Amino acid sequence: MRADSGDRSRELASGAPWPGAVTDQDCLALRATGLMVQGRNWADSVRFAEAALTTTPCRDDPLCVWRALVTLTSAGELTAADTHCARLVEDVDPRLAGAAQRRAMMLRVRARIAVQRGDFGGARAELEELIALEVVPRPMRLVSVGWLAEVLVGVGAVDRAEALLAQHEFDSAVQWRSPCRPMLLAARAAVHIAAGRAQAGLRDYLASGREFLAQGVANPAIVPWRNRAALAALAARREGLAVELAGQEWAAALRWGEPRVLGSALATVAMVGGTGGGVVLLGGDMVERGGGLVGTGDGAGRGGGTGQGGAAGMRMGAGQGGMAGMSVGAGQGRGAGTGGRSVGQWGVDAVELLSEAADLLEVARARNELSVVQYELGVRLAARQDIAGARERLTQARGLAELVGDGRRVRAAEVALRELAPAVVLTGQEERVARLARDGWANREIAARLGLAVRTVEVHLSRAYRKLGISGRDGLRSAMF
Repeated sequence: MRADSGDRSRELASGAPWPGAVTDQDCLALRATGLMVQGRNWADSVRFAEAALTTTPCRDDPLCVWRALVTLTSAGELTAADTHCARLVEDVDPRLAGAAQRRAMMLRVRARIAVQRGDFGGARAELEELIALEVVPRPMRLVSVGWLAEVLVGVGAVDRAEALLAQHEFDSAVQWRSPCRPMLLAARAAVHIAAGRAQAGLRDYLASGREFLAQGVANPAIVPWRNRAALAALAARREGLAVELAGQEWAAALRWGEPRVLGSALATVAMVGGTGGGVVLLGGDMVERGGGLVGTGDGAGRGGGTGQGGAAGMRMGAGQGGMAGMSVGAGQGRGAGTGGRSVGQWGVDAVELLSEAADLLEVARARNELSVVQYELGVRLAARQDIAGARERLTQARGLAELVGDGRRVRAAEVALRELAPAVVLTGQEERVARLARDGWANREIAARLGLAVRTVEVHLSRAYRKLGISGRDGLRSAMF
């Protein structure tokens, strides 16, 4: 679609990653973005975006290319989006946008890709360059400032995030009525939460949600405001609101079906439902009706969502697959579903849900979110006295946090690891035998490798099993990670 110069300038300056109105259904990029914003048809959204990048006139229009890349990023297709990013500065019609403007568009996409990959160092570099570009309109610059503040929060630099928002007069900027306002509110909310101001963060997330819904933006892949608001509500001791929001986020995540969004939503369900504050209704009516705003500020919930309060049960309709099983179908891309579950009140198994969330986040390669979930799993497994499982999850959480650059989470994982029971000490020979057994070697092969009698191998394994508290080979992988 070749928008007129006025529409093009307004959209490029708005700071929002979606068009103000979809007026040309012949434009592949607009069709892709429209579906993405609604958060309802992942497969077609990706298909239209990929077609826009290879079909004229969209492939030559920097605005269309940008829309397609934003769609692919929101769909979790990060490799494809990254591959095409350079086209914004190298392989589009330069008459439709200036070089600096096109570079700014490219930096925005690359920054979002980096954030979703958990590459906070890369995201920070892209955003700092973007903020410094003189050609960037103020709304777009403020959105970039907000993203950078969230990146700083992600690496534990909360004071620097607060200083950054103050430097750019964020409190004044969030009063503007503009398409980017919900993103600014969400960024400020993240800083509030990180600074320990749960109630202020909750207010901002709910205000952000109202703005998104008013603009017709329903996809949690853009900003998972319900997810974050649910955790803020939990921190503010508003458990009922937290449960409602978590349920609505799960419904929205199911509609979109992308693993990162599903994993994050399921983890939040586990965290708010596993506290004993109630159980979220998942599926059924919620999938059709979830999407309203359940609470504002300090007031009571008012409509939308489940329409059934804090329902006691979690159910999924037929035809939605199995949670841990990812399906890849020709022409349909990736999908995930949850099925066959029925959990009564007080019956949400937080560890099971978190484990399934971790599987989804691993598929999505969402290192930052996965680090959080692995830490939660480790803490909960430790409470169940599953020391080997807790140590495995906490070690993974620490490693992921180190990759992301979140020193605060690294330290938390290390503290949790130190608080576990002392690690089991095997003798040198027991450990060598057990590691080979863990890696799939048969007893006779281990004996030949180490120059031992088969009976000696059996004795070493029996002692190792007893010390590790496991019944056989199947337990070695988790006990000896």
